[in-house]
Amino acid sequence: MSRPLTYQNRTGPDGEPVSVPVVPPDATLEEIEEIVSAEGAAIMTDEQQAAFDKHVSEGVTRDGRAR
Repeated sequence: MSRPLTYQNRTGPDGEPVSVPVVPPDATLEEIEEIVSAEGAAIMTDEQQAAFDKHVSEGVTRDGRAR
């Protein structure tokens, strides 16, 4: 992604602090996929999550592999 990302500090499942990228509100599905692939996780809106889930279910796994 060519533009800089904002990060939020969260607590991971093991109790350790983690910094998670926030998906910009105007990010495309390709940009969301790039962020999630590179970072392993991302904070996004419910609408972005629904669109991304649909996109992934149509042929690309969450880790970027084609079905």
